[in-house]
Amino acid sequence: DIRAGGADSAPTLFHKEGFYSSLEVVGQIGDLYIVCSSPNGMVLVDQHAAHERINYEKIKNAYTQAKKPETQDLLVPETVEFSSFEASLLQGHMEDFNKLGLRVENFGDNTFIIRSVPAIFNVSGCSGLLKDIVSEIAEKGSEESLNEKLERVISTMACHSSVRASQRLNMEKMKALLIELDSMEFPHSCPHGRPVAREISFYEIEKMFKRT
Repeated sequence: DIRAGGADSAPTLFHKEGFYSSLEVVGQIGDLYIVCSSPNGMVLVDQHAAHERINYEKIKNAYTQAKKPETQDLLVPETVEFSSFEASLLQGHMEDFNKLGLRVENFGDNTFIIRSVPAIFNVSGCSGLLKDIVSEIAEKGSEESLNEKLERVISTMACHSSVRASQRLNMEKMKALLIELDSMEFPHSCPHGRPVAREISFYEIEKMFKRT
């Protein structure tokens, strides 16, 4: 039973350089899992978890290396209204959001307007993203350090910018996703700790069919 867990628990097989891109993509099931053939059996890759890991590292690396992220302006800027408490939290983190490629401006009272988002985002539903980010920050309040808050913010941004469940991917997109996954520092788990992939060995498959 070979599983790809967090960075420390991933098995030796998954540490092989170029592991994901070496897999033969067979197809997609449930519009969520990429099915691959491996030398030891079959590998299932959670496409959302994989893309979430990729986007998390992209956003975080751009921020920590002080690189100006690629952004896209919203053709129709979105306005979002918050409670007084949430508005004060948002006001205190607007500079950090700008560094992450999320340009937000105060629109009066407790209302804010979203002007631009990172280029990797789908521009629809930006208000939901901002609400989730503020909710993440408010959840721990002053108990968390700024770095811890930013980790949560970046994780939320990565989740919103990733391919979803029930999203059909063609063969080229699935292969490209696996190739990009191999270039990540910690490719075996999403930012929330869920595994990206699991391998089912030929031995396990043979047990299912009572061939052992």
